[in-house]
Amino acid sequence: MGREMRRIGYFDFNATEPVTGAKGSYVRLQPGQYIYDPQKDNLSPRIGLAYKATANTVVRAAGAIFYAANDTLNAGTSDWGNGEYILNEAILGPPNPYPNTPPVGGSWSNPFAAGYLTTPSRSETFAGQNLRTYNRHHPMGVVYNWTFNVQQMIRPTLLFEIGYVGSRTLHVAQNRFYNQNSPDLLPLGSQLLEQVPNPFYGKITSGTLSFPTVERRQLLRPYPQYLQFLVPRDGYGDAHYHGLLMRLDKQYSNGLSFSAAYTNSKTITNSFESASGERGPQNALYNPNYSRSLESNDVPQRLVLSFLYELPFGPQKAYLSKGLLSQIIGNWQFSGITVFQSGIPLRIAASDTTGLLDFALNVGRANRSKDPVLPSSERSTDRWFDTSAFSIAPAYTIPNDSLTQPRLRDPGRKNFDISLFRNQRFGERLSAQFRAEFYNMFNTPALSLGNGSSVTVNAPQFGKILIGTNPRNIQFGLRLIF
Repeated sequence: MGREMRRIGYFDFNATEPVTGAKGSYVRLQPGQYIYDPQKDNLSPRIGLAYKATANTVVRAAGAIFYAANDTLNAGTSDWGNGEYILNEAILGPPNPYPNTPPVGGSWSNPFAAGYLTTPSRSETFAGQNLRTYNRHHPMGVVYNWTFNVQQMIRPTLLFEIGYVGSRTLHVAQNRFYNQNSPDLLPLGSQLLEQVPNPFYGKITSGTLSFPTVERRQLLRPYPQYLQFLVPRDGYGDAHYHGLLMRLDKQYSNGLSFSAAYTNSKTITNSFESASGERGPQNALYNPNYSRSLESNDVPQRLVLSFLYELPFGPQKAYLSKGLLSQIIGNWQFSGITVFQSGIPLRIAASDTTGLLDFALNVGRANRSKDPVLPSSERSTDRWFDTSAFSIAPAYTIPNDSLTQPRLRDPGRKNFDISLFRNQRFGERLSAQFRAEFYNMFNTPALSLGNGSSVTVNAPQFGKILIGTNPRNIQFGLRLIF
């Protein structure tokens, strides 16, 4: 472990970088040090209450605090890396004094004119390079959950429940750029791109900061001796969830059982990293709530119906309980699960035109000038919303659109899964079960605009539904039991 620990480090925001003398430096861990500050005072109390108000009514309430550790350490050169992930960029030569033009004399035959990165030494601080490393002092994620519900027994086999579920999550893990230009610099406009004398010339010997001049906006970073500086899984996000739940359950009787569950909820957050990938927060360093909006997986309404019905035919049933026909059509069961739910909110993407370094994590936003929702009679897969509501923001301005759309969503989903099965005994020790299962029986696809060109301003596919998943799937099975 001692040899491996030598390769791990973090960013000290108050240290002096020795090569440039600037504030802020990469620092390697010393043997025995933790990559994150230990947090030993995280209490997780939980409390629950159940009260029988009447013979048929029960009231329940509960609350709890949970902690979500996100400390990650491995040897991969990625955002989940080992504390010293860096990047050798292609550099064709000293920057041209005219913005957005190739270097004078630059050639792809020599794409690393500023030199190669070498194997780092123990004292290396990676000045002049891109940096991926940790914030040792980040807080641990914490989740506050609470719930309240009332259960009412309507009949001996029929139960109704209504309740409320809420949660608040603090310090949600999300990648964040720590070397972002401040939005206060926007009045400088095109001056951000001007070449100015480089104070690190002669001190930093490789990369874009090794030339006599550099873009003004680079020197206006919080830590200008570094390029892009990303802290993975930084605990700056927060999220809120509130949900109304209703449920109706019928226990098995007379050959039938069923359940109906309905949820009406809302999830709001300023952190957008989930199983579906990062959704591109912007201005996270100076105003995390600039990205506060509906969570990218928010489903405000969801209804789930399920049932099991044993057909009343065959031995010991109400109808056709005897004879050959009873043996043929008896012992059949019919079951199903049906789901209706709202679509998830769309995220409209556009080019980042702010001119600020690292303003956007992975994609910019647009300006929204009006409500993009079309009347249902005008909506189609070829034109799901009014694309004229969105435009690319003017240069050196902050877009006015929200990260996700408050009213614009993917199409809702409906799905019907049906199964039919029969159990047949052959004597005392042998039985067989036949199953016919129809997933998405009516072949209603799950339509989506996704995260690509369908939601990118000025793309040819903008506003079109191009994704359809979940086709019908039919399965037959035979099982012998002995």
